[in-house]
Amino acid sequence: MLGTTTTKANGTYSLDVSYSGDVVVEVSGGNYIDETTQLSTPLATPLKTVLAANGGTVTGVVTPLTTLAYGAAFPAGTVGSAITAAAFKTKATAVATQFNLTAADLDKIPDVALGTNDAYGKVLTSISKYMDTNNATLDSIFNTTDWTGFNGLINAAYNALYPNSGVTFNVTGFDAATGQATGVMNIPNTGYGGGTGTCQVREQGTMNIPAIGAAPASTVPLDETICFTGLNATATCDAAGAAILTEQNHTSSLAGVTWTTSYTLSPTCTGAAGTVNINLL
Repeated sequence: MLGTTTTKANGTYSLDVSYSGDVVVEVSGGNYIDETTQLSTPLATPLKTVLAANGGTVTGVVTPLTTLAYGAAFPAGTVGSAITAAAFKTKATAVATQFNLTAADLDKIPDVALGTNDAYGKVLTSISKYMDTNNATLDSIFNTTDWTGFNGLINAAYNALYPNSGVTFNVTGFDAATGQATGVMNIPNTGYGGGTGTCQVREQGTMNIPAIGAAPASTVPLDETICFTGLNATATCDAAGAAILTEQNHTSSLAGVTWTTSYTLSPTCTGAAGTVNINLL
């Protein structure tokens, strides 16, 4: 911990730190005025960015998009020297590109904070609209595996706010090497990928869906087998298997949906219905 401070009511902050090197800026706690609802809203997900401090003055803009870039660059468990401003900038470029922005945009104070709307501000406001409409969180956006569904919903949110804008997003994930979309999943909290280990996970049980509109409550049986490849030596099947499937399927469920499931794990994949490769993104 190099230092702490409290933001002003408008979200600005200043902090003197006598340190040169890459630093993480994290904003947590407190309330903010939601751009969509205009209500005072608790900050549920800490916001983050990474700066290259040089002993002088640097600007650290912390928003949902910088937080998505941070999460993509540094999966859960990443610590110490692995967290660099350069690695963050690579992911920031990928995130910005897929929201029709540039990495430089993410370093600017978005005009939405000043009462107007530039491209960056409009993206942030549409994310707020998406979360409010779909009872979603920043964590659920980052952990989604259904980018097609996300694109439909985020584009609907944007066009509800800015009709006839002609703007569309095509977000499909963030690849560190190219800064472009990738079909490989980044599943956090499971250990790093990039290895050769495998884990077969069979989930059995039920998904309980509440009544929605005129549709009555229902119970759906579950019996799914997935083979996960690419686990490294620190992500053993016993340690990671159930967590992988939970992260994969349950974190973005509809409000009111409950799961009653059990898991059978095996380090050998035999006739799995689907295969998911895990990379260190």
